[in-house]
Amino acid sequence: MKTPKHFIALTGLLPDAIDAQDACIKHLTDLIKTEQGLIETHLDEHNGIKGICIHYDPNQITLAQLKIKVAHAGAKIAEAYQHTRLYISGMDCSDCTNIVEHALSHMPGVLTAKVNYAGQLLRLEYDAKQINLQQIIKKIKQLGFTATQAKPIKNWFANNFQLFLSGLAGLFLILSWLLNAWNFSALSFIFIIFTYLCAGIFTLRNSWQLLVQKQLDIDLLMLIAAIGAAAIGSWFEGAFLLFLFSLGHALEHKALQRSQQAIEALASFIPQTATLLKNGKKKTIAIKDIQFGDLILVKAGQIIPVDGQVAQGHSSVNEAAITGEAIPADKQADDLVYAGSINGEGTLNIKVSKLPAEFTINRLTRMVHESSTRNASSERFANKFSKIFVPTALILAILYMIIFLALGESLSIALAHAITILVAASPCALALASPVAII
Repeated sequence: MKTPKHFIALTGLLPDAIDAQDACIKHLTDLIKTEQGLIETHLDEHNGIKGICIHYDPNQITLAQLKIKVAHAGAKIAEAYQHTRLYISGMDCSDCTNIVEHALSHMPGVLTAKVNYAGQLLRLEYDAKQINLQQIIKKIKQLGFTATQAKPIKNWFANNFQLFLSGLAGLFLILSWLLNAWNFSALSFIFIIFTYLCAGIFTLRNSWQLLVQKQLDIDLLMLIAAIGAAAIGSWFEGAFLLFLFSLGHALEHKALQRSQQAIEALASFIPQTATLLKNGKKKTIAIKDIQFGDLILVKAGQIIPVDGQVAQGHSSVNEAAITGEAIPADKQADDLVYAGSINGEGTLNIKVSKLPAEFTINRLTRMVHESSTRNASSERFANKFSKIFVPTALILAILYMIIFLALGESLSIALAHAITILVAASPCALALASPVAII
């Protein structure tokens, strides 16, 4: 005999929860399981809405009692665990996400810290009894970044600062080469120093923060190789290496900026107001105030503001923003329509079937943001591999230098061979190929 079950949407229990993977949801399910009469509790999804499915024994607990107990459990967890999003300024490469996540995850009370590099957004979950938001923001500032709850407004220069510095480094590098060719050695050296500063400032900052957190990355190999090149007098070669890496990071940053702008443009398709039909009268209301079953009027040429079912009318609807299909689809009574679609020549009365947070276009945007904070299996493997690869390359370079010194070679020659190992271990081609392919 099947036991009865009850589905409760997460938005009703934990309205501030951002993701079904949040730690507080596990705490909630664990707390609910302790109640007498509950047989099984697990995450589920109904009509695109994530929630908790509870199987219970009606002989031990009624549905009304179940709802009360679950509501109390949700209120208890919601009070204890806080959720928020912070906008992070100053991140110039994907390694910055590792710096922020690693530092925050080791703070007592922080349960989840996931950074979306494309959106420069931190998804945060923490125990309010152990830590407060100001302490977290202070920690982020110590790492060299700025965290704000409101999205910062940036001008063109701020958005393109990293690309500007990389371009400036390239210009200085060319000027240094030309001046050296014309026997202006002193002036050529000055421009090489400028190249090191412009191309290496972000790499130096990130590598230092990773070292403080006892982490190593491939950029560190290139930084050490560039410094080593300068130590043996090969300033131009070291500057060129730093320029390549800075250009790769700058192009990656620019490509991700473009993808984020595309996501924001998709979300902006939804109007902020809608025309409500009630008791034969029309009323303009905000999208956030829409309820299940409301009847919305959409005239010809307007953007459909809700997800719902056509109650009356006939029209062609352009759903390219949602489905990618360029040919408008005919819509009549009982057909589904989506927020962000463009109504054609007819007038439609649409019955709301989803709340704004669950509109298809909002879910798509949210899924893209959430996916950006989760590492793919290949990325997790790469992170694990780099933890072994980078120290191995450093050890090999040191051993290589010791061997040449033992063979009677000079320090400069031994160092040059060690730098060769570091340069070979740093994938310059990959640093440039990935962002260029994206662009």
